[in-house]
Amino acid sequence: MSNFLGLPFRQWVKDQIDTRQTSLGKYNNIPENDLLAYSTKTPFLRLASSVDVTKFGPKDKDGNQIELNKSVYKQLESLGLPVDQFSGNALSRNLILQGGVVSSPQGNLESNTSFSGLKGGLNDQLSGFNGAYGWGGIQERGFVPMPGITDADITYYNNGALSKTIINVKCFSKAQFQLLDVLYLRPGYTLLLEFGWSTYLDNNGNIQSMDNFYSPPLTALLNGGSTQYELYEKIEKERELKFGNYDAIYGKITKFNWQFNPDGSYDCQIQLTSVGDVIESLKINIPNPKDKSTSEDTESEDNGKGFFASLFSSSDEEESEDQLPLIANKNKSMLHREMYDLFKACAKLVAKDNSSTSPPKLFNYILRIPDETGKPSAEANKRFKKAILAVPVEPTDDDQNESPQVYMRYGALMAFIQAKLLLYTTKPKPVPIVTFDMKFDDLDDDDNVILTIPGQFSSNPKVCLIPYTNGAAGDETLVFPETELNEVMGEIADVFKYKNNTYLARLANVMVNINYISATLTALAPEEGGDVSLISYLQSINKGIIESLGSINSFDCRLSQNGTQIQFIEDIPQRFDNPPPSGEFTRFNVFGVKPGVNGSFIRNVNLTADLSNNFATMISIGAQANSNQVSGNATAFSNYNAGLEDRIIPEKLSSPSTEETGGEKDPTPESQALTNFKENIFDADSDDDKAKLLETVYGGRKWIDDNVNSLTAFNDTHANLLLGILASQPLTGGDPVLQAPFFLPFNLSLEMDGISGIKLFQKFLMTDDVLPPSYQDDNVDLQVTGVNQKIDGSAWITKLDTLSVPANKSPGTPNRPAQQQSTATQQVYSSGTTKPLPATSVVDPPESLNPTAITRFNAMQDSYNAVFARDGEVSGMCAQWTYNLALNYVKYLNGKSISGNKLRAGGNANNNNEYYNNLTKLGYTKTTSTGLSRTTLNSKLNTTVWGFGDVVAYYANDKPSTGSNTHYKYGHTQIYVGRINSSKWSTSKSTNYGSTFVYRTRPSDNWNLIIFRAPELA
Repeated sequence: MSNFLGLPFRQWVKDQIDTRQTSLGKYNNIPENDLLAYSTKTPFLRLASSVDVTKFGPKDKDGNQIELNKSVYKQLESLGLPVDQFSGNALSRNLILQGGVVSSPQGNLESNTSFSGLKGGLNDQLSGFNGAYGWGGIQERGFVPMPGITDADITYYNNGALSKTIINVKCFSKAQFQLLDVLYLRPGYTLLLEFGWSTYLDNNGNIQSMDNFYSPPLTALLNGGSTQYELYEKIEKERELKFGNYDAIYGKITKFNWQFNPDGSYDCQIQLTSVGDVIESLKINIPNPKDKSTSEDTESEDNGKGFFASLFSSSDEEESEDQLPLIANKNKSMLHREMYDLFKACAKLVAKDNSSTSPPKLFNYILRIPDETGKPSAEANKRFKKAILAVPVEPTDDDQNESPQVYMRYGALMAFIQAKLLLYTTKPKPVPIVTFDMKFDDLDDDDNVILTIPGQFSSNPKVCLIPYTNGAAGDETLVFPETELNEVMGEIADVFKYKNNTYLARLANVMVNINYISATLTALAPEEGGDVSLISYLQSINKGIIESLGSINSFDCRLSQNGTQIQFIEDIPQRFDNPPPSGEFTRFNVFGVKPGVNGSFIRNVNLTADLSNNFATMISIGAQANSNQVSGNATAFSNYNAGLEDRIIPEKLSSPSTEETGGEKDPTPESQALTNFKENIFDADSDDDKAKLLETVYGGRKWIDDNVNSLTAFNDTHANLLLGILASQPLTGGDPVLQAPFFLPFNLSLEMDGISGIKLFQKFLMTDDVLPPSYQDDNVDLQVTGVNQKIDGSAWITKLDTLSVPANKSPGTPNRPAQQQSTATQQVYSSGTTKPLPATSVVDPPESLNPTAITRFNAMQDSYNAVFARDGEVSGMCAQWTYNLALNYVKYLNGKSISGNKLRAGGNANNNNEYYNNLTKLGYTKTTSTGLSRTTLNSKLNTTVWGFGDVVAYYANDKPSTGSNTHYKYGHTQIYVGRINSSKWSTSKSTNYGSTFVYRTRPSDNWNLIIFRAPELA
């Protein structure tokens, strides 16, 4: 429940991307898991239907089921199909498309034992639903192939809110086509399309496979009993459990077409649209059914402070030709009636002191919600505290300026629309088709945020109100008037601000004028059929609020990515003082391989720059040093052009103010903001009525059009100048207080191996490989605007569409991982000096000659027994014991006996030339690999073919900041003894501490490995 922009990918998505890139960066002696993941993975694609076949129609008035004379049931029965093979959900279970046809028997699905597997062989004519050839029956064309799904293409539109999926299916006989028609070519019915990778790496780098046919979403679809919300929850959970290697679309059939081919086959195309596309057809002007449940009297609460839906009956209403619009339109729709009821109730509650000198009052709002039977239910009612504001005003001749002026919280308005005006489904239980993404149980804690700045106010109280505070123009404070209206609004100021963040407010707690709510609906031109769409209405409401608040906001309503919720998205960069947990951005390696670090699973990069006509003014103003002008705020574009100057037209100013005209030669944004505020909005020290405009509107409550229109014009300049100042004012470290609301003029789309879990409006980073210098060094962030999928038999491709925005590096923003490089970074040591970590260099040793020869085994066995019988075991002497084991291995190999005393090795295993030389003198062949990751080192120790007597030494190059550093200081060496002991290696402890790699848990990730191949004969 939030509309936060620019959050990073969820941690499990980031980990999957990092796992893939790390795996693809391995270029030598690649571990088996990685090889399997990329050599055996193939996409799977599965389509299932939610259609049940029944012979009954709707129940009659007595609740009895009526059998239909003409129905699909009768048609299938006439084809000779056994009833138990198509009745209810049987046909859906028998015709699941996945690489052909698979089926599922009746009953709850708990294991793969009930899964038929892909059909095989010839149809045995005992059932129409068996055999890979002749499926559907052989009477018509004989043993033709079974039908199957060939590919699917998922595209998001309407700003990424709605999905359209094109699915191609092929069948080979009329009988097959008739069955497909029942399940998959029925507009309005829903399908589940599942897809993913058959084999993949989990986030721990282990190989996994999609070995369970019955995914939770498929089980829920086939068994029934789940709402679309529960189905989407199961899909989302499965995405996470499969680490982004699974995805699904649940949608409604909206179109289809089919073509009969000369060979007797059929090509069918199905268009699947997300269930939420119904939002496009939702209407807001639902007629008032004169249901008294919306205007029924209730008891007062809180000693008269409670709010009632209505305190007046229709007989109390005066009928006249000059009725106010709110009254005249009261019966046009349910929304009109609710607003009228609010006004009548508030008018009675403030009747005794309804004058412009009377204080405004806040009331509670009770939304009366019917139960499942449609009757009012006290248990279902929602109570919104301080959600209604009544403001006595100065009477004028304005036809909408009746007193009192009444407001309701934006969130309470959305709650009313959801409860009374949205579409509901009754099966399996009553739930709305779509809901608003708002926390109706607690609007004071809602997470739908919009930009706010100190000094922002509503210039048109006939539209909305927000609490205002003093602002600042640089070092100058903009002092606002103290008024009773703002004092009352101050009672909700704490919940209007989002968790004490200076620059964020809750949209749900904006107070919206009910006259504006009603008049906006009246003014909208109806579409064909007389309907007014919900989306058009909400967009118009938002437009007026944005204009009233100074036109610095840009919030809109859109459908969520899963199609179940209407979200409110502010397309303005957000600045948190108290940021939510956000983690770290993901960085895509978009081009090439960085050996030993990572590779890229990006298949295609499409980077384009495109300047629209809307950039004309911004470009003109932004191509200068002082871009924050009265005529437009182009601060971000100016920052983009920092260091550049047009030598012909170096500056573009809003006015030719010079010394010759008596004005300031170069007015600053701060001086312009201060002048505009004091001359046109409010100056307590001025005697000019024009300079008291804000006090006239808020203090005197004289809301005539001349006052409101003038204040709105001045407020546009005021708000944009203040925003520009904050976007240019640096914090500690040089980043601005606010990020300028601006998108850079280039678009990036990435095509990659399929992945799920990436959401709209999240941000990510990319490597600098393909970016021009202006965009490098993390100067831009990439915000996701579309996540499209394409799946066929050869690949699953995900395409990300993005918008580029200036990088937001202010405090509280997510961490930004360093640019990925194949050369190692500098390591600081305790002495304060640095030395470069070696780059990755892998040198494979020569093949071991006759590694398991019996002569080598006997020599190693004799050396092992003799050394430990003579010297025993001891910890921490790996080099000396390994050298003596190697020395005596060579002696026994040449028919000699063990040396009398153990010999010194010449030091520890770390970079010890004396020890290394002693081994080469025995006939060992040395090879050295550097800069290996811990994983790579461990893999080489476990996968290299070793021979008896082979020796290895390894040590870390990067010193850990905490814990033991023996692996960095001393390193370790060991000798291969094969089946002589359980670990196959030995050192000064006979079983090498029971391990192949004694430092496998140490945190270092840059290692040297020296391999000494033992001689076969001396």
